[in-house]
Amino acid sequence: MPLACDAADPESLKAAYAAAKAVAGPIEALLFAAATWTPETEQAVALAPVRHVFEVNFFGCLAAIEAVTPDMMVAGRGRIAVISSVAGFRGLPRALAYGSSKAAMTHMAETLRLQLWRHGIIVQVVHPGFVRTPLTDKNDFPMPFLMEPDQAAARIVAGLQSDRFEITFPAGSRCC
Repeated sequence: MPLACDAADPESLKAAYAAAKAVAGPIEALLFAAATWTPETEQAVALAPVRHVFEVNFFGCLAAIEAVTPDMMVAGRGRIAVISSVAGFRGLPRALAYGSSKAAMTHMAETLRLQLWRHGIIVQVVHPGFVRTPLTDKNDFPMPFLMEPDQAAARIVAGLQSDRFEITFPAGSRCC
């Protein structure tokens, strides 16, 4: 059941969840995959674009989690997975907003994993490398091990079928 919503608008996320819940009942799993990135220059630091990336990537994720966790806690089970990025592991040129937002998402997932397991909720974080998407189409630099979306999706699905916390690919990306 596709539902349109704006990841940067918490009320839009809550409304989408309410609409889904009205049709299907409380959801048992959330995969937050919304993200944005704006190419940055190396000459300037600007708050507005960083704030926008955080509104979508981090605060949007937190708002989606806020919408679903009460029902998951009542049910005593659930699964929350967030798509972070290997870009959150280390500082990268022209990735102040994106990398920082993804690092924040990973930290959030680590914290929620510790807080929500007592309620039967599994929390996972996905750290993909470069995947061909409209976001990576903006890149004007080499993207090692660039994956097609169906390959990345298969890795994500395989990881979500386990209870392991971290799903990172391609192999060796964690140590970059």
